[in-house]
Amino acid sequence: MTIDKAIENLQKAKLEGTKNIILAYWSADGFEREDNEDWSDDAETVEELMDWSGTHEDISMILSDIKSTDRAIDTAFLDLEDQESLRIKFPE
Repeated sequence: MTIDKAIENLQKAKLEGTKNIILAYWSADGFEREDNEDWSDDAETVEELMDWSGTHEDISMILSDIKSTDRAIDTAFLDLEDQESLRIKFPE
């Protein structure tokens, strides 16, 4: 996809009310390629053939892990707040 096309898609999403996205991109230099017509053709072919569902599942799993971790941290802080005082006793 060209940068111009990506910007067009982002502008359309913004007009539709989207405020935040997860964005990833790979440029030619990441594959030790030149950003030329060959790269453009190959990148388009990759976009057409790539099964992005696995990537979507990976992102969903990470987001779920983040939510679970946040809940665990929030619960731990709540447990600490319920204590009148926390004292560590060291042997004399």
